[in-house]
Amino acid sequence: MGGAAAERTRLKGLAKAETVRAIGEAKAAGEQKRLDAYRDLPQMAILALAVQELATQLKIEHLTVTPDMFGALLEKVAHLGTGKA
Repeated sequence: MGGAAAERTRLKGLAKAETVRAIGEAKAAGEQKRLDAYRDLPQMAILALAVQELATQLKIEHLTVTPDMFGALLEKVAHLGTGKA
């Protein structure tokens, strides 16, 4: 490989590395903004958003929730953030 070809290869590599770095920085900045949006939300709102996201990812055809399960869940949710859960 001649000197000119090696230099072109090196410059292409540097350009690709710079592109990857810029994309990574943009993704990190976007993620930081997303996290900043949640910073001041109440804990219950964050929990609700997490449950909603989880529900969109699950593939459940049928779900049975009995009163004893629901009651325990409501009790934990009611005490969330009080240290009593």
